[in-house]
Amino acid sequence: MTDLQALYAGICAHPDEDTPRLALADFLDEEGGKENAFRADFIRTHIKLTRAEPWSLEARETFPHWVKLQDAAMDRAREHKLPWVTHLKSRVHGWFFERGLVGELRLYAKRFVAEGASYFEQDPIRAIRFVTLRATNNPVTPQALFECPHLSRLAKLELDGSALKTADLAKLGASPHLTQLRSLALGGAQSFNSAAVPKLLESLTALNELAFRKNDEFGDTHLNALAKCKSLSRVTVLDLSGTLVGPDGLSTLAQSKHAAALTVLRLGEIGEYDHMEEGYVTRENTLEEGLELAEALAEAKSFGNLKELNLRSRALGDDGAKLLAGSAKVLPALRRLDLSGCQLTLEGVKALAKSELGQRLLYLGLAYSPELSEHKKKFAKMFPLAHV
Repeated sequence: MTDLQALYAGICAHPDEDTPRLALADFLDEEGGKENAFRADFIRTHIKLTRAEPWSLEARETFPHWVKLQDAAMDRAREHKLPWVTHLKSRVHGWFFERGLVGELRLYAKRFVAEGASYFEQDPIRAIRFVTLRATNNPVTPQALFECPHLSRLAKLELDGSALKTADLAKLGASPHLTQLRSLALGGAQSFNSAAVPKLLESLTALNELAFRKNDEFGDTHLNALAKCKSLSRVTVLDLSGTLVGPDGLSTLAQSKHAAALTVLRLGEIGEYDHMEEGYVTRENTLEEGLELAEALAEAKSFGNLKELNLRSRALGDDGAKLLAGSAKVLPALRRLDLSGCQLTLEGVKALAKSELGQRLLYLGLAYSPELSEHKKKFAKMFPLAHV
């Protein structure tokens, strides 16, 4: 085994640690050469960006260089000139970098079950996105997948669009190989009942991130049940983007004593599956609903640790923005706020800018707001700490 192979084996054995990755970067620099220097820079820059607080000054200063490196890497990959990923050709549908190395794969469940061990030997894989669990050609059943021992190597699992039912989630929770799973995505087409997710949380005791993106079966009834679950108290990230969650569900969550650990809450957009269009479509949110969402947030009792709030396209309007502006005490940790497409005018933005909450933001999303486009140059002075 060469020194390079030994270093890479150490990274695969300890995929959550940065020290072995930085040791690899040092080794590459010592070896010399343009390609080694590029890869060493790639690893160090990605780790630096990951460690920085999102949208902080350090992150914003690092990001342009990272984009340049990533674009260069992707250009080489398209030309089959990136040796770090050539071993994955024709074996996966997609791969994603994690702290400078391939750490996430998108592939079919059938291939994962058959060849899973080799993926983990070759790269520090911690996340898998399955293309679908509904393949027509000899599909792997949810039961067979959840019994696969390769799952024990994962920290993150994405099962979006897998049409899982209540019984399937029970099997998922019963898997002996998912006891270390930290992040789970159940977006898209799913049809489990409101009791299924609380039971799943109780079974998978390391789980602290949940995503239900574009799951049009997940609504207030599901969120109300989740808000009552004691195991919610360890969940830090909750992504409800594109679900049917409305003001009632948000109000229940905001009042729940079990929601106090949340640091990221995403509620952007609202939509449902349209059988005529044969796909997911967003639904227009009304100003009345948006204002009710803002009222629920302004009266929150459990969002003291919330750092990121995404309300994209939820039509808060200026009145809703004013309510948020006065919510510094109930949202004391908030640093990132996305109000893109929320039908704000300059009046609502000014209210945020004058508030304690607005002045500590590192990021404020105001995209898709035609009435604000002519005022862009003012925002840098209005929000001195924020990227707007």
